[in-house]
Amino acid sequence: MKITFVISSLEAGGAQRVMCTMANYWNINGWQVTLISLSGVDHDFYSLNSGVKRVGLDLLTHSENPTQAVYWNLKRLMMLRRAIRSSTPDVVISFMDRMNIMTLISSYGLGIPVLISERIDPREQNIGRFWSFLRDRVYPIATKLIVQSKPVLDWASGRWPTLNSLVIHNPVFVPEEKASAQILDPELKWCIGIGRLVRQKGFDLLIDAFSNLVKTGLYDNWYLIILGEGGERDALQRQVETSGLAGRVSMPGEVKNPADYLYQADIFVMSSRYEGFPNALLEALACRLPVISTDCPSGPGEIIQQNINGILVDTDSSVALANEMGRLMESKALRDRLGKSAVESVSGFGVENIMKQWEEAIEEATKTVS
Repeated sequence: MKITFVISSLEAGGAQRVMCTMANYWNINGWQVTLISLSGVDHDFYSLNSGVKRVGLDLLTHSENPTQAVYWNLKRLMMLRRAIRSSTPDVVISFMDRMNIMTLISSYGLGIPVLISERIDPREQNIGRFWSFLRDRVYPIATKLIVQSKPVLDWASGRWPTLNSLVIHNPVFVPEEKASAQILDPELKWCIGIGRLVRQKGFDLLIDAFSNLVKTGLYDNWYLIILGEGGERDALQRQVETSGLAGRVSMPGEVKNPADYLYQADIFVMSSRYEGFPNALLEALACRLPVISTDCPSGPGEIIQQNINGILVDTDSSVALANEMGRLMESKALRDRLGKSAVESVSGFGVENIMKQWEEAIEEATKTVS
């Protein structure tokens, strides 16, 4: 099979990581894989096997006015069409809303099945009126739409009833062994959060919850670390400082292997306002961590069984987060019980199982087009 992936960039992010995992998996299994991005290759965060053909179009240029925007988008469509055609794929797989639209337009008339995938909850993610207008008109020409949760599937089926849509969850990245180097101080207790530093991830709520716990004076041995990078860094850093948490909260930025930190942490907290299907939550469970997550749309409610393999709390509530964080901090027995159940609960999200579902979707798609 010849597969061509299309994505905006390979910067740090859940969708990018999943796509690279898929590309490497199929390359190892003998498929011919090409990965095309609108960005250049110089700033790729994730690594691809040498057998994966990497094409970076280097077309992520900022437009100063509407005329430039039209020019660059037309150029992107033309160059993307050329790159897709040159890769001679049996199937094209595109990730993320705007990129899906551009891929469908660029590949129109080539006779190639195109599978598009929404990687975040489109009910919550505002892509703008123009792109939303295009999505409603272009998505129905896709061969299949892959979403990551049942609520989003229901939404998509109602919006595009003629589009063949299905759920395929994210694969869980299970590390083969624990980190050899000691990164976090073992004399301290650590809460950890992972994600882009943007409002969606709710790290302002997490910092506020942790601040409320610290003010009680009952958790002097507990610290908070947040892995990730993004536009909210300065605002979050100011919040840390004004809350008197300097030295208690650290934000070291993006890391290649978050499992190195997860294995050494004590509690994982996901404070998101909305999600797609959270990779970080799956990986924390795979690393046997007790987890707390907002019951946000969409994903956590399909992963967490309340008080069995984790704890769900109300979305957008730092008080709810603080209450459950405090409960876990105070009880090692509860942390141990949840951690023991965690790894068993993600067995169905293993890479082999998820990739089999993708292969079944591809097989059906190629039969449909042929």
